[in-house]
Order: sequence, then C-alpha cells, then structure tokens
Amino acid sequence: MMGEIEYPNLRLLFDGYLNQDYDLHGETYADVVRAYRSEIDEGMRLEAIAEIERFQAQHRLDLASAFESNFERELSITSRDYTAQSFLDELKRLLSE
Repeated sequence: MMGEIEYPNLRLLFDGYLNQDYDLHGETYADVVRAYRSEIDEGMRLEAIAEIERFQAQHRLDLASAFESNFERELSITSRDYTAQSFLDELKRLLSE
C-alpha cells in the first residue's frame, strides 16, 4: 500500500498509536500524539511533519478520499468532527509544539 512506503512515520503514528486502542496512550488524540512524540527522535518528528505536508500537497484535489484510502483503516476522524484537512493540520500543530 502506498501509505506504508511513502509515509512510514505517519503509518507508525496511525497504526501504532491512533488506532482503535488509542486510549492506551491517552484520553484524547492530542495526548496520544504527545506520547508518540516522547517515544520518537527529532528526525522522525520532523519527517512526520514533512510527510503530512507532502501528503497534503500530493492530494490537494482529493485529500479526503486519499486520506480515507491510505490511513482510515482503524482511525475514524469523522467521528471526532475532523475533516482530513483539519485533522492533518492538527497533527502538524501537535507535532510542532
């Protein structure tokens, strides 16, 4: 799958932290992203941000459907009132803190 090859840091975040058992790492997605940040090095953090930006740029015209097909296997952002754009923007913000 494309997401596994082009976006390894996002794949780790989504499959390893923000999956259906995300609450093992915190009560909110923000808590979980902070847990992820505490367990990765600076290079991985910066690359995760770059992967988000690359994904957004590559899918300007089809972001929602591309996000769904690449990353929404166990992660339901719409149930938390996010769009693909708002979710990725929030991730960038949290990773940049």
